[in-house]
Amino acid sequence: MKKILRQGDTKIETSRPVEMELVIDGVTLVSMVNSKLKSDKYYILTNEDDKTYIYAGDKIYHGVDKFTGYEGTVSVKRTVNFDNKQKSVTTENPHLIRTKPNYDSLLKPTFVDTATTNKFDEVTQSFYDDVSVDDYGYTYQTLTEINQTKIAQYLVSFDLISEIESKLGRPPYTTKSGKREWVKQMVEKFTFTYSGQKAKVNVYNPITKEYNDSIKKSISSNYLGKINFELTNDVLNTPELFSRLVDDDGFIHFVVYADAAVPNVPSKLVTDYIQAEIKLKKEAVLQTPRIPLYEVSEDDYERVLTEWDKKRSCEIFPPVDGIRSLQNPYVEIENLAKAGFYVDTNSTLTSGIFIDAELRGYEGVNDKIRKRDGNAGWIHVKEWEQVDLDVFENNAIFMYPHGQKVVVFNNLTKGRIDDFKLENGKIVIPSLVRGKITVLYQLPSSIAVDITDKVYGKPFLQGNAIIHVTCAGDIIYNDVQKKYEYKKADRTAYPMTPSVTHIEAKYMQMTSESLDIISASIQSSDSVRASLFETLKDLKNELEEAQHELSEVKRILQEILNK
Repeated sequence: MKKILRQGDTKIETSRPVEMELVIDGVTLVSMVNSKLKSDKYYILTNEDDKTYIYAGDKIYHGVDKFTGYEGTVSVKRTVNFDNKQKSVTTENPHLIRTKPNYDSLLKPTFVDTATTNKFDEVTQSFYDDVSVDDYGYTYQTLTEINQTKIAQYLVSFDLISEIESKLGRPPYTTKSGKREWVKQMVEKFTFTYSGQKAKVNVYNPITKEYNDSIKKSISSNYLGKINFELTNDVLNTPELFSRLVDDDGFIHFVVYADAAVPNVPSKLVTDYIQAEIKLKKEAVLQTPRIPLYEVSEDDYERVLTEWDKKRSCEIFPPVDGIRSLQNPYVEIENLAKAGFYVDTNSTLTSGIFIDAELRGYEGVNDKIRKRDGNAGWIHVKEWEQVDLDVFENNAIFMYPHGQKVVVFNNLTKGRIDDFKLENGKIVIPSLVRGKITVLYQLPSSIAVDITDKVYGKPFLQGNAIIHVTCAGDIIYNDVQKKYEYKKADRTAYPMTPSVTHIEAKYMQMTSESLDIISASIQSSDSVRASLFETLKDLKNELEEAQHELSEVKRILQEILNK
C-alpha cells in the first residue's frame, strides 16, 4: 500500500505489524523578492500574519496567495499595528504608545519625566488590544483630562529599523547609522493612520525638535473619522520630507491629541484604531530577505490554497534565511506497542525514524531519500549540489561537472542572476563585476549515496497510528542511553528551513478491503477493472515478498538443524 504523508499529521491504519518504507523528496527555498520574476514560473506568498504586500505590476498580493504570468521585479509594503503587542516587551512588536496624564504640552520623544506620579509611560495592555483592531469603533479607548489647559494625548513611536529587519530583511549595512540612512532613502511612502473622534495628529521633527503646527491633520467631528498622514521624499507631494523625520535610532514619532480642557469642557480623545504602512521603493535591495515569496513547481503551486490551506501552506513554506534546503527529516509514529528511539528527553520513548541529511529540490527536480531494494539499507539519491564562488572581473571559475540546470544567486542579496553564460569552465556575469555568488547546479546524472549509518530508528506500524512529519531538528548522542536522539526544532521562530512537502510511505496491508474490490469485478466499468488490476498487482507483490521472507526463515532454520 502507498500513502502520501505531508508536513504535520497523517493517520494510517494497518491490520498487522509492518515496517514502513519511505521515499522523501527534497526542497530548496530562497526568497524571490530581489529577483526578476519570469512569466512562465509559478510563485507563492506565504505571509502568515497577512501584513506583507507584494506589488507585481498592477496586481497586489498579500497573506497567502499565488500568481503566475508576471515578468519583472516586485516592490514591498509592510503594514504595522499593535496586534500581539505586549506592554513593556519590544521583541515581537517593537513599537510603542506612551502617554502622560495631567500634562499641558505636546509630548515629545525627548521628554524626561521627573515626576513621581502621573509619569510618562506606556499605555495599558487593554489600550494596545483595543486600538489594534479595525472594527469601526466596536472596540475603542478614551483618554480624558478634566483639569483646565491639560491635554488628552499619546505619543506613537514606530521602530522602522527593527520592523524592516525582523519582517522584511536586513538593510545592506551593519551599523545603526547605515541602516538609518538606508531607511530614510529607500522608504517610498510612510503612512500613519488614525481612526477616532475629534483629534489632531502631527509628526515630530528630530532636527528642529518641534512639531510644525502648519502640517497637522485633524478630525473636527464627534463622529468616527480617519486621518491618513502620508509622508514621502517628494517635496511636491508631502507636508514634510520623510528623510527629515527619522531620528538617530531609526524611529518616527506621531502625537495624537485633543483640544486642551477648558472650564466645563474636558479634553477627550477617543481612539478606534492605529496603524502605519511602510512602502519600500522598487529598487530597495534587502540583504537576506525574509519575505516568503517563493518560486515553486506547478504541482506545489496547484496544492496551495486547495489541498493545503493557509495554515498548512505557511508551515510548508516558512520564511527562511538565505538559500535553505530540507534538513534532518523526522517521522514519528504514535500509538504503537513497540518503541523505537528516544526523542527530546531520556524518558520520552517513541517510534519512527530520523535522518541526518540535507535534501535539495528546485525547478521540479528533487533529491530523494529511500530504502534500497531488500535489506540493503538507505540511500540518498542526489540530483543537486551547491557551491559558493568568488567573482572577479565578471568571471567565476566553475569546473564542476553539471547537468542541464544551473541556477545562480547573488550571495549578498540572494537575488537570482539570469544574465550569466557558461564559457570554458567559467561563469560569466555581465551584471556583476566583483562579489560572491551561490550556484545550485544539477548533477550530470543521479548519484546514490549510502546513508544507512545516518538513519536512526525504524518506522514500524501496528494497528492504527498517527504519523507526525517534521524536520530541521538537531541529532544528538545520549551518552547515558548510548543512542541518538532527535531534538525537535522550534518551527515558530525565524529563521527556519523548508518543511517536508512530499513523503511517500509504502507498507503491506492485507484486509477485507481487497476482497471488496475483487467482488466488484462482476461490474463492467473500466475504472473498476483498472482498480482490480492495481489491487491484484499489489497483492501479488505482497505475496511474493511474504514468500521470500518465508523462504529465508526456512533456510535459516535448516542451517540451524544441520548444525
